[in-house]
Amino acid sequence: MPNIEIHGLAMDQASQLRCRIFQLLKDKSYIDETVVTVYPDVVEDKNGNSQPFIRVVNDCQAHTEEILKLLQSLGIDIEHMQLSSFIPKKQSK
Repeated sequence: MPNIEIHGLAMDQASQLRCRIFQLLKDKSYIDETVVTVYPDVVEDKNGNSQPFIRVVNDCQAHTEEILKLLQSLGIDIEHMQLSSFIPKKQSK
């Protein structure tokens, strides 16, 4: 499950970016498994300048390079973290 985290943006900006991310990925086979998480945090450098970024955390590395390449078009810093495992919630029957 690709989880694309947005850090350091105001909620309105993060919501717009979230929509742009889903637009970029709309035709991909993994879109239904993709989530975007918005963190209401402040990301600043030592001078107090805002340094927002996207973090991609993915348990399946099959599409990671493609995702990272697509996200680069957004003009924001990107981090990639490989997730060692993902344990889905149990589905009720």
